[in-house]
Order: sequence, then structure tokens, then C-alpha cells
Amino acid sequence: MIQPKNRTIDDIFSDGQNRIVIPRYQRNFDWGKNEVEELMMDLNDSIDKTGAGRLFLGSFIFANKTEGEFKVVDGQQRLTTIALILLACRAVAKKNKEYDLSQEIQKKLTFTDSATGRKISERLTVSPSIRDIFQHICDNNWNGEFPQKIDKKSMKKQIKKVKPVYEYIFDKVKHY
Repeated sequence: MIQPKNRTIDDIFSDGQNRIVIPRYQRNFDWGKNEVEELMMDLNDSIDKTGAGRLFLGSFIFANKTEGEFKVVDGQQRLTTIALILLACRAVAKKNKEYDLSQEIQKKLTFTDSATGRKISERLTVSPSIRDIFQHICDNNWNGEFPQKIDKKSMKKQIKKVKPVYEYIFDKVKHY
């Protein structure tokens, strides 16, 4: 039985030790500039004069929770793009020396070891078509460069999907 619950993006990306997993059977991440531009305009239009805002992002459908995971049935393109927005916001916070904000954003992106502060894993396990590069850029020590290879594996196809979207988002959020 479906049990709808109202949740914010903060709720989804802060849910204790639960991971959000895009199952292998889901289609690949394929949003491009047009889809991201529309989402970014909607986000921008939702912000009021106080800087606060609310935007209905549509329904996200998750399969029943099993073993600390929520499997995404519908909404993976939006969730992945939101994670890329968080990554861009983290980069801007670091650039502006807002390290506390950067760390708070990092907590939305990854599970970290409380003793060392090192990444244990990502909160969102994205489509296999971009998983390696996504895991790389989620690391808090990422320097903004997209490596051509990770563990001798070519990242060319993954970078082709992620980098233009990330750069578009970064260009939009760097002014805030």
C-alpha cells in the first residue's frame, strides 16, 4: 500500500543513516541544460524577498525501505540534479570561505566518519552511467577538476553527462 508523506529535500538528504539508491533497472541520468535550466528557474522564482522559498518538485516515489535504503521508483533525474546543485553550492561556500556552510552541505551529500570526517559513502547512489564520477566529486576534498580516469577507467562518457550540467549550475549559484 502506498503511504504518501510530505517531505522536504532537506528531509530526504538528511534521513539518518538511510541511503537513496537508484536501482540498476532505472534509466540513465540524461538531463541536460534545458531540463536543469527549467528546474533552476523554478527554484529562483520560488524565492521570496526574504530569501526563503518553497517549491513543489513533484512526487518522488520510493520502494519500501530495506536494509537502510530507499530505492527510487520515480524522481531520479530530479534527485540527481538536486545533488549536483548541492555540490555546486558546496563549491561556492568553500570559495567564499564559508566552511561551516560547506560542511553542512557535505552532510547532505555523504555519510562521514565522525572521528575522521572522511567520506564513508554517498547518501545518493546514482545511476551506474555516472556513478564513478559522481562518487569522485562528492568527496569533500574534490578540487573542481574532472579526472579523465579513475582507477584506470575512462571517465569520458560520465564527464560528458555530468560536467556540462554541473558547470551550468555552478555558473548560476556562484553569484549568491
